[in-house]
Amino acid sequence: MADMTVDIVVVGAGVVGAAAALGLADAGFQVAVIERAAPSRLSGALGFDPRTIALSPASRTLLEASGGWPDAGVCAYQRMTVWDAEGVGELSFAAAELEPAEPALGYILELSSLTSGLWRALNAHPRLRVFAPANVVRLGFAPRGVGLTDGTYITAPIVIGADGANSQLRSLAGGAVRAQATGQVAVAAVVRHERPHAHTAWQRFLPTGPLAFLPLHDLKADSEVQRCSAVIWSCTQARAEELRALDDAQFAAALRVAFESRLGAIRAVDTRMYVPLVQQQAQRYQPRPGVVLIGDAAHVVHPLAGQGMNLGLRDVRVLTEVLSRAVEVPAVLSEATLLAGLLDRYETRARTVNALAIAFMGGVQGVFGEDGLLARGARNEGLRLVARLPALKAQVAREAMGRGLLFAP
Repeated sequence: MADMTVDIVVVGAGVVGAAAALGLADAGFQVAVIERAAPSRLSGALGFDPRTIALSPASRTLLEASGGWPDAGVCAYQRMTVWDAEGVGELSFAAAELEPAEPALGYILELSSLTSGLWRALNAHPRLRVFAPANVVRLGFAPRGVGLTDGTYITAPIVIGADGANSQLRSLAGGAVRAQATGQVAVAAVVRHERPHAHTAWQRFLPTGPLAFLPLHDLKADSEVQRCSAVIWSCTQARAEELRALDDAQFAAALRVAFESRLGAIRAVDTRMYVPLVQQQAQRYQPRPGVVLIGDAAHVVHPLAGQGMNLGLRDVRVLTEVLSRAVEVPAVLSEATLLAGLLDRYETRARTVNALAIAFMGGVQGVFGEDGLLARGARNEGLRLVARLPALKAQVAREAMGRGLLFAP
């Protein structure tokens, strides 16, 4: 295959990489996408892809604009309830209570439903070319470009790394990360429960870490309507090993106790996944001239607020806004100093918000992980205080929706 030249190369076609490629192609750039493998669907015994993600309304807007929002596999949640295991403090808010009222606080999706929709959009776009399966094997800087295993050499003034937390592109560019172990493991599974989830996202803070029940879309059988949720149980390594040793019936019993039977009995548990949790941020989002990082390649946050994917899509929004200026002045792409200035602007805007998010997640984890009497009292009084103050409660809801001060576009 002959060598080629494009405006931008995107390495990684997961949700964030695909959204970036589509947004930049829509802005007028010629884009090449390099992906190790086309997306595949996983389906557990309960009929769901066990890989689920939480997206904000702001993220949905971006994905709809790209043409990648799926027609199926989505559950909108209108209410969120948070409470502390060590007390009586509880906070609940609903989309309908906001001014103005919102149709949803957020959305829970099966990952394969979203990636398959994005993949179709990638392959249909006239300014996009997808290379898959393909791997980046070298990175050249004179001229800048990316080499593919199939022999193609693609040159471009901008190479975007969207290939995950263990980014190969970041490594080839010599980028370093600052990682912080959380000491926790996320236990993830899809479960079927006795009572309907009522389109509510639930989160209980336990001494060993937060436990979330996230509502899934209805199955066709009437008996399954609103009775399946994705569970994300973040806990200590020791607690994760205890849970790993349980059979499904024992795990279901432990889960019901930990969740205070809010949704009744746990009637079925699908395959469990155990994922060590770390928080990390790349030291530079532009590790080499013309190379820029987005999504998990740039930052990884604790999942307790469900904002990891939303922060990655916010990176996409910021980078697309910044680079769109180069369409109006094409010489920018050939002028290294001007291009570096644009990418520096992206890094400043994105890194500031992501650093705040990482600090925020760490702070919340620390506060709710404290087991002393004073800490428990402060947590519960804080939840009660937010519940009593409508303006503060509405602000918390907007943060959860990705439209507040911390996670806003």
